Amino acid sequence: LLSLLLSLICVYVVGQGIVRGKVVDNLGETIIGATVILKSDPGTGAVADFDGNYSINITSAEPVTLVYTFIGMTSFEQEVNPKNGEVVIVNVELVPKNFEL
Repeated sequence: LLSLLLSLICVYVVGQGIVRGKVVDNLGETIIGATVILKSDPGTGAVADFDGNYSINITSAEPVTLVYTFIGMTSFEQEVNPKNGEVVIVNVELVPKNFEL
């Protein structure tokens, strides 16, 4: 029973990683308050800080898709797969949506 528990903990730890980065607009200005969520689990996410930086913990051992959104900007999706506790840097540029009246 103990060896089974230890093996499950090892599998859980191997599947973890961190995704960090910066969200900017097409002019290179930081987007304060941009949201980054897991597409498969919208309850897991992060919000960009004053400098546009975000950090999100990934607990899945499989590739996941991150969705970057902000009001008035076109959303962007990026697939990531951090393994063995690695930190993946993903910087994103969001472009404004075109609205017609």
